[in-house]
Amino acid sequence: MREKTDTIPIVMISVPDPIGLGYIESFARPGGNITGVSNQFGDTMGKVLQLLTEVRPGISRVGFFWVPDNPASRFNKVGLEAIAPQLGVTIEPIEVKASEDFDATFAAVVRSRPDALLMGSPPLFMVHRTEIIAFALDHRLPAIGNFTWWARDGLLMSYAPDWVHMWRRMADYVDRILKGAKPTDLPVEQPTKFEFVINLRTARAIGLELPPMFVARADEVIE
Repeated sequence: MREKTDTIPIVMISVPDPIGLGYIESFARPGGNITGVSNQFGDTMGKVLQLLTEVRPGISRVGFFWVPDNPASRFNKVGLEAIAPQLGVTIEPIEVKASEDFDATFAAVVRSRPDALLMGSPPLFMVHRTEIIAFALDHRLPAIGNFTWWARDGLLMSYAPDWVHMWRRMADYVDRILKGAKPTDLPVEQPTKFEFVINLRTARAIGLELPPMFVARADEVIE
């Protein structure tokens, strides 16, 4: 973003590591023309992975769909690979560069046979989530995504920030800037509310019986 302009105010949303990516100097003092809302994926990917390992004893190999040209996707991959050993699992990166790659990607997953799948957040996956969800169901793979609509559309689970609240907060930034505030004076916010969604229809379809106490932790359960 910053390479395009350093004068026009930019309000960001869903950026996982704005400091590491060079967009801001700090959350409290952005220090330039960019402010907004971070998605905190770097801090939550460990939680996402932990939830996945709890659904079935013995999960040790987790396939992670990622896009190498997407900075957020690369960031999440590095974070997952760092935390996975602490949870006793191995991350198996599943690289997807473009829409035409999915057939080959699915074939590679069938060959490698991971125990579960974890979906990243690139727009490419949102566009193809119907195919991805169908693949996970067909192969009876527990899977989790970090947008709430993954589970609502049929994936087993999702754990994500409250996106409605984040978009409202972004609108507030735009309003304040249009009224004269400077981005450098507006601290970057991180989400404080997260939603854990479980799709029990999917659990039954893949032959998975989730412990009642685990289901009770969900903010939303799809029956």
